[in-house]
Amino acid sequence: MSGERPDPEAERQRLQALLEQGRAEEIVREARRRLSVEPADAGWWWWLGRALEAGGRPAAARAAFGRAAFLDPRLPEGEAAAGPTPAWLEQLLAVPPHTVSACLIVRDEAEHIGRVLASLAGAVDEVVVADTGSRDDTPRLAARAGARVFHVPWQDDFSAARNAALERAGSEWVLWLDADETLDPRDRAGPRLAAGLFHERRPPAVVQVTVVNDLGSGPPEVHHDVARLFPLGRGLRFFGRAHEQVGPDPGGPLVGPVLRPAVRIRLHHDGYRPDVLQHRRKLERNIRLLELAVAEDPDDLLAWAFLGRERLLHGQPQAAVEALTRAEALAERTPAYGRLPELRTYLLSALLALGRREEAVEVGRRAVAAHPEYPPLWFGYGQALFLQALALAGAAGAAYREAVERSRRYQGLLPADPALGGWKGLLALGDVAKLQGDWTTAYTYYRQAAAEQPDAPGIAASLTHQRQQVEQLARLLAAEAAGDTPPADGA
Repeated sequence: MSGERPDPEAERQRLQALLEQGRAEEIVREARRRLSVEPADAGWWWWLGRALEAGGRPAAARAAFGRAAFLDPRLPEGEAAAGPTPAWLEQLLAVPPHTVSACLIVRDEAEHIGRVLASLAGAVDEVVVADTGSRDDTPRLAARAGARVFHVPWQDDFSAARNAALERAGSEWVLWLDADETLDPRDRAGPRLAAGLFHERRPPAVVQVTVVNDLGSGPPEVHHDVARLFPLGRGLRFFGRAHEQVGPDPGGPLVGPVLRPAVRIRLHHDGYRPDVLQHRRKLERNIRLLELAVAEDPDDLLAWAFLGRERLLHGQPQAAVEALTRAEALAERTPAYGRLPELRTYLLSALLALGRREEAVEVGRRAVAAHPEYPPLWFGYGQALFLQALALAGAAGAAYREAVERSRRYQGLLPADPALGGWKGLLALGDVAKLQGDWTTAYTYYRQAAAEQPDAPGIAASLTHQRQQVEQLARLLAAEAAGDTPPADGA
């Protein structure tokens, strides 16, 4: 049917075939036509890069790949373009200029305010700082760094403070940061670039950026879907006492029509480090604010979801289950809510923390059926199944031990296999111990069973399997000691 988008896989195969046939210039012409109509199409920028690369124009290809990576942060960033690019490509890459204000709400952030403001140098046209009652030198330091500072009364409501700052912003677009964040220096051109690409969109675009959370140890936690950049004067504002979200007024973040493109603007955040959370008591504060929010509006899906997460992080799994269960019920009738897979992952974790394995297995089964593309749900479901299996293995071991003990003293009239108190029971207990990872105990049980019944089926096979596994492990350890890296599958 005319006007329908082509099937993505069929389109990919078509374009790949053109490349393989040496017809890269056809892709270049088609990409130029498409991008002149829709300059924010990451896919066509990527194919343009492929075609330019195949045509021996590496500098132009890198420029195209760079725009693709900006418009789709999941793509590899690649190298910055170096060398001349054709005039037509420069024209495609150009965007209309629009001004951007950076806005922050702060309180007692003297330690961080200089760092965040320095990271914004050259990236925005002004910085607006709303101070909610600092007792330290934050306002003076912000003003000295060039920010416009004003004071707003704290009302236990982050959205109220942010919306007050929006009224002071004087640019066409606004970029929001927290004081414990910094803009990645590689992305200083990003705010104005995104404003130019999305300024004329109707409905308005609430641009999602990437927040890289430094958790203090291990790899950072990366979120590509954090709404921080949007146009002013289009009826957009913040909603929610804590973990506030952007949406149209009237309507809200889950109702009104809003575009939500994601771009490669990285904000580095260290406020979730355990030492910072504990020092600043952020979880306690957020829980208090979110409890106020759900008391005011029992159908506030976002507040219930965030409340469940914060309670779980604060070591309150029972309260977390209650909040997350309520949020799940609300989310199931709210199609615009896009974080249901994540919510169910938290619910799984809370149930497992309470030892409610059967419920966790059922939640996991439903969740992976509804969201098969979300890896954390499969991992959580696997944890639930594994812990349930271990619990069942423990129960099986207890049942086998009862069978052995009762068989040895059984004097009833009904027939009972005497081997249950001997080799059969020992073999079964060995299987349970092996499943539980206690191979020494398993081997002991198997040897005892073999001593009683050397020719019994299963005993020799179990002993042989264990010996083979031990020999293979010994070879792997020897290879590791010699400096070799054995393959993950042990082959």
